[in-house]
Amino acid sequence: MNNWIHSLKGAIISLSFTFCAVVAHSQEAQLTLMSYNIRLDLPSDGENRWDKRKEVLTSQILFLNPDILGIQEGLPHQVDHLAQSLDEYAYTGVGRDDGKHEGEFSAIFYNANKVEYLAGDTFWLSETPSEPSLGWGLPIAEFVPMPIFATERLVERIGFSTPISTTRSQRHDLTAPN
Repeated sequence: MNNWIHSLKGAIISLSFTFCAVVAHSQEAQLTLMSYNIRLDLPSDGENRWDKRKEVLTSQILFLNPDILGIQEGLPHQVDHLAQSLDEYAYTGVGRDDGKHEGEFSAIFYNANKVEYLAGDTFWLSETPSEPSLGWGLPIAEFVPMPIFATERLVERIGFSTPISTTRSQRHDLTAPN
């Protein structure tokens, strides 16, 4: 069951990003997405520990310059480092353990000069999806961030996209979560 849930989560996230990229491309928008598992900060990592790889990781992100960057396994201090190092980026996301700043993040960074964050939510893969919780026999709380972004031509939501040309306030009304 555990492997099935992890496979399902990976498939949902992969398909969601693929769908957004395909829709963005079909609208002739240039939206670059990137996913990066930054891995935890464990003393047992030896030469691959966070303090030895964080600058290379940050340089790679800056070089590739994605419009939207999804990270996995980011601990609060790692997310804080990226937030301080990626000047043009802001992020949305919560910690797995408390729905705020505790535990691993699946944060989504976005280039604030190219993409506008409109709204978002997080749901946990459990019987109580609106709060940090374990579900379906999993050893850790699994969760999915659901941001809504706007560009000049599109409103992007994981699994949803529509071309619009409205004012900012109309965009908020159009995309308000149910």
